[in-house]
Amino acid sequence: MAEDIRLLKTQRNSVFDILVEYGLEPAAFRWSTLKSTFSPKGPVSMLMCHNTSFYCRFDSKSTHPGAYRLVFSPGISTRVATSGDISWEVCVTQVVRNWVRCLKRELDTPDLWQEVEKYRSSLSLTPPENLVNEPIPAYEVEQITQNLQLLAAQTNELHGLSEDQDTFVRSKLAYLADAAKRQGRLDWMHTFIGVLISIVIGLAMAPDRAKEFWELVKQLCGRFIYFLPLQ
Repeated sequence: MAEDIRLLKTQRNSVFDILVEYGLEPAAFRWSTLKSTFSPKGPVSMLMCHNTSFYCRFDSKSTHPGAYRLVFSPGISTRVATSGDISWEVCVTQVVRNWVRCLKRELDTPDLWQEVEKYRSSLSLTPPENLVNEPIPAYEVEQITQNLQLLAAQTNELHGLSEDQDTFVRSKLAYLADAAKRQGRLDWMHTFIGVLISIVIGLAMAPDRAKEFWELVKQLCGRFIYFLPLQ
């Protein structure tokens, strides 16, 4: 006969307390019951995080009565992790806490690749049909370098950057100026977009601040590239 190893109310309350301790909202989670993936196939408890694929399943094996085997996502460095056969005390003092820490890390971390795509899709890069990927003339490279230096200075003034942030922006724009000497015009235009997106993301600009930044970019560098922010 399959053993019912669903958590007791007091056990679920202990998990509730851990979520609160780490600053997570318990209302964003729900309990469900499913069959054990081990033997015997009795009912077990699983806690799901709403609107994500993350969970913690409190499972067990018949070969270790009274012990729990947790299957959870995310792990420290894997999508899914499994504990050994452990006591309830170890569950709440170690494994559940580790899972909640990993979960909070993933929930709080921005998806930088998604941010890149968001900004990339919000820009229209429309070079003239007759524009070829030829080297940028030296005189124009000099103008680009001067305007990028001006962009760095005005970005610092506009956003009140810290010393580290200012260094970050200047290094990105210096790379872009150097790339203008080596890349064809079309290639450099795409590099330009990528570097500017990385600055917006790196400075964690709010939408209104990002809009101000793009307007400044357009003002100082618009004649070197063929793009306009979409409204």
